[in-house]
Amino acid sequence: MVDHKNGRSRYEENLSIRPSTPFIRRSWRQMLTKGSVSINVASDDFYKEFFDSSVMLTNGYWALIQGGIKSLAKYPYGCSEQITSKAIPYIYFESSDLNITDDDKEVYLAKTFDKLLERQLDNGGIALYPGEGVASDFVNLYIAKFLVRANLNGHNVPKILYSRLLKYVAQMIDESSDISAATALYIMALAQKPIGTKTNIFASSEYKNDFVNLYLGAVFKILGDDKKALGYISKVDQGFKNFSNWDHFYSRSSMNKVYVEIISNYFPD
Repeated sequence: MVDHKNGRSRYEENLSIRPSTPFIRRSWRQMLTKGSVSINVASDDFYKEFFDSSVMLTNGYWALIQGGIKSLAKYPYGCSEQITSKAIPYIYFESSDLNITDDDKEVYLAKTFDKLLERQLDNGGIALYPGEGVASDFVNLYIAKFLVRANLNGHNVPKILYSRLLKYVAQMIDESSDISAATALYIMALAQKPIGTKTNIFASSEYKNDFVNLYLGAVFKILGDDKKALGYISKVDQGFKNFSNWDHFYSRSSMNKVYVEIISNYFPD
């Protein structure tokens, strides 16, 4: 605040205050067939109010999923990507799995949708934080896939948020990189929106990118063209060697997630 004679000027800015040390999640897993097993859950000293531990015994990987859900719920960051990540379990799991009521789940999702709507610009794209310009292709495609899945699972996604973002995503098919375009094409097909001849933009070239081939395989599977779908999937290098950059799209963890999603949903055999 500045005072000068009879005038006064005031400027305010919101700052993102993050913890002095990052949130750490550690998971251990042991296969137990008989007897017992000992796990050292913490080798460091923590204040009790900043430390939490739990042990689960299951006949599958549910214990790891539960741990992941708990860490997402405690994410301290408020960007559009992370508030979407925090809400993802709410569209896939039953309320009882999350130890909440159905009403609590819908209220949480409604608040998430409202936050995203507040950050949506006139062109349909969503900003990373309020007042900023449109975020990257990756962020908008990530949020769009979340909204499509939420809508397909019967949750009440605001129509204006949904329709404007899908319109923005549809433009990426013609205007963005091959990976963004293929991802956008998959999201539009998943949302059961007409894509016409948009797949033709990939017809003239041999794509060596695994992301592109995975998403195109899924698109043609959704469209009912099994021959073309299997043709694209057969090009996927299961060793995931086709990385020309390391960013959101090309990271190995992203590749693993996309591979599991597409293969398990459309090519289980």
